[in-house]
Amino acid sequence: EIPPDDERFIQLKMNYNSVVYASEYSVELDLGYRYCSTIFGVQEVSWPNHFKIEDFPKISIQTFSPAELWASKIIAMISTRRKDFKGNKFLGFKNKIRHLYDTWYLLDSEHMLKSVDFNDLKNLTLLFGMTRIENYEFCRGEIISLYSQENYDNDLHPVLINSKDTPRLIAMQRRVRKFLDQKIFCYNKA
Repeated sequence: EIPPDDERFIQLKMNYNSVVYASEYSVELDLGYRYCSTIFGVQEVSWPNHFKIEDFPKISIQTFSPAELWASKIIAMISTRRKDFKGNKFLGFKNKIRHLYDTWYLLDSEHMLKSVDFNDLKNLTLLFGMTRIENYEFCRGEIISLYSQENYDNDLHPVLINSKDTPRLIAMQRRVRKFLDQKIFCYNKA
């Protein structure tokens, strides 16, 4: 656990009553500082209108390149116990199965796949891994086999908006591991 005097992180849980369902729902928001420099620089993009809200205002946000964001996600999936400027600290709040789902989502989304340069993604994953994870050279994706059905049922399924479209755990594990083997942890030139 992160000590309470560590001001670099905050986790908020907002509860609200649903107008559709007769129960209370919550949204968890994790905020933390970016503890390394950006490689490709900050980009300004428009906040997406995922819910197709009429008269949705244009909101500009600053973010990192898709390759940097996804490389960070893959590193978080491999190990949330990473090196930091203040020493080796636990730097993640979310259960790792969420990182598995997010990586699977990248692979399942044609729009997301088009936004990522896979050569950059591989190089950034290697760079971030070597500089943040002790013994990274021995990591290959074995962590994926440690996700359990209990993790899926308790930690992932409840937070998904449309959980009926979510693949089974084994399908996510296989697809993500295949991707890591073929695109990330493959060091030949072919």
